[in-house]
Order: sequence, then structure tokens, then C-alpha cells
Amino acid sequence: MAEEGDQTGVSPLVIVVASCAVVLALLVGVIVLVSSGSDEPPRDRPAEAVRTARSWLRSWARDDRKEMRRIAVGRAAGLEAVLEDFESSLQPGAIDAEAAPTAVVDGDRATVPFFAEIELPGFGTWSYRGALELVDREVRVPDSDDTEKKWQVVFSPTTIHPSLVDGRSLRLARMWTARGALLMTDGSPLPGVMPWRSIAGAVGPATRERATELGAYYRTGDVVGQSGLQAGLERELAGTPSGEVQVVAGDDVVEVLQAFSGTAGVDVRTTFDRRLVDAAHQVLGNVGNGAAMVVIQPSTGAIRAIANRTANGYNRAFAGRYPTGSTMKVITTVALLENGVTPETRIDCPKEIKVNGRVIRNAEEEELGDISFREAFVHSCNTAFIKLAQDLQPDDLVEAAKRFGFETDFGLGTPVGISQVPQPHGIVDQVSEAIGQGRVLGTPLQMAVVAADVAAGGYRKPHLVELPVPPPLEPMSPGVAATLQDFMFRVVTEGTGKKARLPGTPVGGKTGTAEFGTRVPLRTHAWFIAFRGDLALAVVVEDGGFGGDAAAPLAADFFKRVSR
Repeated sequence: MAEEGDQTGVSPLVIVVASCAVVLALLVGVIVLVSSGSDEPPRDRPAEAVRTARSWLRSWARDDRKEMRRIAVGRAAGLEAVLEDFESSLQPGAIDAEAAPTAVVDGDRATVPFFAEIELPGFGTWSYRGALELVDREVRVPDSDDTEKKWQVVFSPTTIHPSLVDGRSLRLARMWTARGALLMTDGSPLPGVMPWRSIAGAVGPATRERATELGAYYRTGDVVGQSGLQAGLERELAGTPSGEVQVVAGDDVVEVLQAFSGTAGVDVRTTFDRRLVDAAHQVLGNVGNGAAMVVIQPSTGAIRAIANRTANGYNRAFAGRYPTGSTMKVITTVALLENGVTPETRIDCPKEIKVNGRVIRNAEEEELGDISFREAFVHSCNTAFIKLAQDLQPDDLVEAAKRFGFETDFGLGTPVGISQVPQPHGIVDQVSEAIGQGRVLGTPLQMAVVAADVAAGGYRKPHLVELPVPPPLEPMSPGVAATLQDFMFRVVTEGTGKKARLPGTPVGGKTGTAEFGTRVPLRTHAWFIAFRGDLALAVVVEDGGFGGDAAAPLAADFFKRVSR
């Protein structure tokens, strides 16, 4: 038996060892095959949760609701409703939300804290801490029937803010203080009657357009200035509201999350001087026709008084536009002096003159013969001015008038008529404008500015609200102001404005008799512009006749009443 076994050449021990080797090799192969079946590393689930949270927060910041719904678990309608309520209640600007760098994972659930900063336009930034809840669930792989595990945000109202439980919501409450008042220089309120109401303006609920125009603090329905100074000074009078981010349950405030301080509205002191206003009203009190007066302080440009003689409260002092008559000769004189005419230039003053077939006459057919330019101004000779004005360029009168504020909105914050000296349509139009007829129109405010500019020596923008520093003076050409002042003083001492003459401080002035209408003979408005000391004025009497007779005495009456 032993000999037979030896004949095989293989011992039983070798067979067993070989068999074990084969089994071991097979086992190792299986292990290798199993371990090489996937190249993916194990999931870092906390990091994945943080990435998902960051993606959701970025989508919220840019209001990408489609992406928010894709990342979230929960009803789309619920997400939309919560976001719409958040938007409408807070009306936020920029949203910046940043996830924490780590997540707390508990099985298939995770929590990622975040920090949010919400811009509330007009108030500032509201910041708070919240947390996103996430679930690790099977989701379908795009363009495949396969699924994979992904973190998704479990959306609820607390996803937006942790206090939004039990049906509670957020509200940005705004609280306005009482509006400031419009005051005169002595601290008394502006009168509440017309035309002061048209200057002060009205307040009322803001339309959506008006609220948008006013900006961040405002909402539809807020009480705001609608017109006049109330509208122009809205920021000062209204101040800014205080605000609170509130958690509310119905109408009840459950919690105040953040408060913002506002600023109270302030009283605004206008330039109106009650003593001068009262005097102006007294002066016009007995005028039978419509009339208006405006008083300006030349050294500052402050409008110190207005008065209107009117049945319906119309503020003709600011908005009434009339042909200016010979008060326009102040502006024409500027143009003539700048084009070489001197006070001593000789000129004929016939009773009438013909220009391109049109006959233009002096008032009452006055004829003065050969006179100086100074005398032509003092006695308001139309025909002499027309002779000289024919040599001007068409732009000369227009440009001179603009330097006094014509064609300008003074920006007073209350309705004001725009005075005009249009580009002339030919020589007849040009010479008519030179004497304040044709298409020339001026408000009493504008003509008071002209008088104030002569007294000050240059143009200064008028204003209705007290300023810490007066508007800058734009000086007249050298020598022009002094010549005009001399001319206007002479008008009162020896010319058409003698009825404005007063003892003591001299009065400088210019009369105007402005034709209007079509009835023959033409009817006339009576004008007088004047200055005395540091006050200048314009007064117009509608259908009043001659400026020297009807308007100049009113200026004298005013200056007497306010002299100290």
C-alpha cells in the first residue's frame, strides 16, 4: 500500500495545502471585487447639510422662489404665503443671510444656524439669528430613474424667523410725531385764511405715487404735504417716523424684536414779518379794485410781506401775471446802458412815434422835446425809449430780463407764476416789450425782485424760508446799479412818482401804466415798484389807471406805516 502511494508523486499534505491556497485566493478575489465596486468616498453629511442651507439662504436673498421650493420640503403654497406676508409687512430692501460653518446632525435630521441682516429702507438694518431644519431623504437623480440621498430644508414659518409660531406674523410699525408748524419771523403761525392757505398748502393722505416719490419712510395713506410749503418742506415738517419690528398675533403685539428711533418734525420759520404783513394788508384794505403787494428785503432776498385785495383768495401777488408797463423800463435801461447809452445821451420825446406803420403814443400825448436819457426815464417817455430800443439786438432785452429772474421758477415751494419777456417777433414786438407791453408779463413778486435788485446792486434769489446765509448776489455791470438808483430816486423827487415822496429816508421808484384788453380807450393796470432803506416792493392795482396816481401813494402809505 505504501509503495502504491509513493507511486503518485503527491502527498496528502500537499493536496490539503494546495486546496487551502485556492480557497484563500478565491476569498481574496471576492474581497477585492467587492471593495473595487464603488470609487465614491463616504459622505460628509454635516458639510452637505451646511452647503444645502447656504444654497437655500442665497436663494432667499435673491428672491429665487423656484430654487427655494426645489431645495425645500413642504407645500409650495405655504412657502409663497409666508414670503408674501414677510415682503408686504416689512417691505425689505437687501437680505443677507449666512449659514453657520457647522451643522448638528441627528440621524436623518440636521440643524444649521444662520445669521440674517434685513435692510429696512429708511430705518436701517434689522439683524437676528435663526436656524434651518433639514432632512436627509431619497430624491430622484435628474434625468434618471435612480435616487440618491440629499439634504433638504424642512420649510415652515420659523424657517424665516423663529418667532413665527402659532400663526403669528411680523409687522414693521411706523409712528409719526406731530407735524411742525409754519411760522412767521416772530414765531406766530401763518394765518389760516386765503391766500395764506395757498402759500402754506394742504396736507392729506399720500397716494401710492406720492409715497413712492417721497421715498423710504412713506406708505400709501400717510398724512403728507400735498401742495405749497407743506409739500416743499415735507422733510422738515414731518421729521422721520420711529419704527418697530413686531411679532403680532392678530392685532396684538406679542414681542418687539427691534426698535428704531425717529426724529420729530420741526417748526419752520418763514421770512414773513407780521408787522410788515399787517401794514401791507392795511394799505390795500381800502382799494376798490383787485390789488396785490409784495415786499422784499434787498440785503437778503427774503420775502417779508404779501397782501392781496381779492374776493376769492387768489394769490395774485405770486401767481397773477400782468403786462408790466413802464416798470419794464428798468430792465430796458440796463440793456441800453450796456450798449453804450449814457444818462446824458440826448433823445427826442415826441408825443407819438411810428414803427413799421404802427403808431405808439405817450400817455396823454405828452411831448417833452429834446431831453437826456435820464429825463426820459424820470418822466417815463415811451417814444424816447422806443427810439433807443430800435438799436438793440433782439436778444438784449430777453437776456437783461433773465438776469432779474424772468423766465425763472424761483423754487419757493409754493405756486408762482413765471414772468416772461419773450424773444421778439420783429421790431414792433421788440419796442413794445421795451416799454412793458406786447407779450411781456410779470408777477408782483417778479417786479418786487426788480426793485430789490436795483437797491442791492445785483440779482439775489428770493426766498420764503429763513436761511442762515442769504443767497449770493450776482452784481450788475459796473456803474449800472448806481445809475438806476439815481434814476429811480429822481422819479420820486421830480418825475412821475412824486406821490410816493416822503421826508427822511429817500424813496426810489418807477411808475407803470400797463394797457390791457381791447376796449377803446384801452384800460390800464397801475404799477409802482420802489425801495426805501432795506425794503423794496411792488404794488399793482388792477384797472387802476395811472401808476403815479393809483399805485405810488400806496407805496408811500406802506413805507410810512413801517418806518421806525
